[in-house]
Amino acid sequence: MMQKLFDSEGPVISVLEKCGQFILLSVLWLLCAIPLVTFCASTAALYEAVMRTVREEEGNSGRIFWDAFKKYLPRGVALSVVLLAAFAALEGISVVLMGSVYPRGVVGILMVLNSFALVFAAPVLVRFGGGIGDTLRFSFVLSLQYAHYTLLLLLGTVTLTLLQIFVFPMALALVLPGVWCWCSSFLLEKAMSRYSPQKKVEF
Repeated sequence: MMQKLFDSEGPVISVLEKCGQFILLSVLWLLCAIPLVTFCASTAALYEAVMRTVREEEGNSGRIFWDAFKKYLPRGVALSVVLLAAFAALEGISVVLMGSVYPRGVVGILMVLNSFALVFAAPVLVRFGGGIGDTLRFSFVLSLQYAHYTLLLLLGTVTLTLLQIFVFPMALALVLPGVWCWCSSFLLEKAMSRYSPQKKVEF
């Protein structure tokens, strides 16, 4: 029994391998996302690597991440710039016109909708490709169509971020992004599964 447990294809080794993959992918994501404008490209690479190496168990995690990062870099940077610029503009409007750093009313709603689109931006880029405009529009449509998923994913992301800052040991930052991406992928793939990646999405 113990021999089977620690066999090269047994559950213990499988769990250790997946932990190693999560650590490697989390570190690569953190390093590549540091410039902020590469956030979407890094997240898209993380999503593709998690889907292919953790869920489908194919290939080398590091190589798949790096190849995906290079592939998504131009469009990922453009997506990051658009989304960050929208956040910055809305925050500026809130401060200048309303005198508050905490957006309210229409500005607050627009910032929430911008956050909604951000949840789906990288997975949509991975699964469907396409230009920046199509990716943003489809991300926005999906985020509203599956608003219950979007809210769960946003709440989970914010909660884990706060726990990482105030509760969890810093060492967990080396595994948490990969684990959360893997958990999130089940909801994201369920939302996107009704659309064929081979078929052009019409709006």
